[in-house]
Amino acid sequence: MESLGRRLALRQGGMTLHVVHFTAIQKAIRAHCDGQHAVLLYRRFMYRIANEIAHRRRCKTLITGENVGQVASQTIENLTLVDRLPDRITMRPLLTFDKRQIMDLARQIGTFETSILPHDDCCTLFVPKNPTIKGKVSVIEAQEARLDVEGLTAAASEHTEIVSL
Repeated sequence: MESLGRRLALRQGGMTLHVVHFTAIQKAIRAHCDGQHAVLLYRRFMYRIANEIAHRRRCKTLITGENVGQVASQTIENLTLVDRLPDRITMRPLLTFDKRQIMDLARQIGTFETSILPHDDCCTLFVPKNPTIKGKVSVIEAQEARLDVEGLTAAASEHTEIVSL
């Protein structure tokens, strides 16, 4: 992530990367929730944490690289479930791009070669075989009721590493 951030920072005159330690959240979800909902639960925590950081930094919006249908967590139903969480708008400039368009853009801005390097990200390490593609609010909220959502979110958002790029 840091090397991608550095490439993007060159294009926009710098940026700040917040590295969030997510393992405790993943372990709690794996221990207390049904596996097929794990990725969607991870995403909801990511949005909560991003919202907390944005609040502290006085950011008016969240901006993501999500696009519709590329992975299970990015169906319309699942994007709707994460959109309920932040108290600010989420912008998704790549929302309707297809994979080829995203790859072409990555080549154009110099991030493609870095983005295809092998790595273990926080979702692929703990991804279930059959992730939920059409999450339901009642089901996801029932899963979250098994967790200390506030405590896990606060701990993760308060203990981030801040890297100036």
